[in-house]
Amino acid sequence: MSSLQRNPSVGLTVDPAISTPRAEYEADVAELQASLQELWTRAYATTDLRERAGIQNAVGVCHVDLHLLESRYKSNLEIETRKYEERTEAVIQELCDQLVAELGPSHIRGTLRALDPEELSCYVPKVTSDKIITRNERGYYHQVPTPPWD
Repeated sequence: MSSLQRNPSVGLTVDPAISTPRAEYEADVAELQASLQELWTRAYATTDLRERAGIQNAVGVCHVDLHLLESRYKSNLEIETRKYEERTEAVIQELCDQLVAELGPSHIRGTLRALDPEELSCYVPKVTSDKIITRNERGYYHQVPTPPWD
């Protein structure tokens, strides 16, 4: 997908900014840790007792936020993973739709025509029980009625 995104001549437009639940959690943790680091730096630099007390309160809030973040991450991981998979699948489907439109029917037919019937069945709608897929004299696959089994 990334090579297609880097090639502007292909004309595909898919937003690749989908993060895993773990990556989002780690980014949020890093942000809170950076805030904590800044607060500690300010706490050591100030001599004002009132400001230091406010910083200590803010540090406490950050620690609580870190624990809440971890708790929410663990309790929602399954749901967030499912959402991530759905978003990823939607992006892949959008990319496939755009790719098919960009390549045109002749490329798609050529690719499908080259597949064996077993492979082709993965890409086309299921055939009814009274039909089989065969290749005709021109090399195209098509459905034909199965012979009667007397």
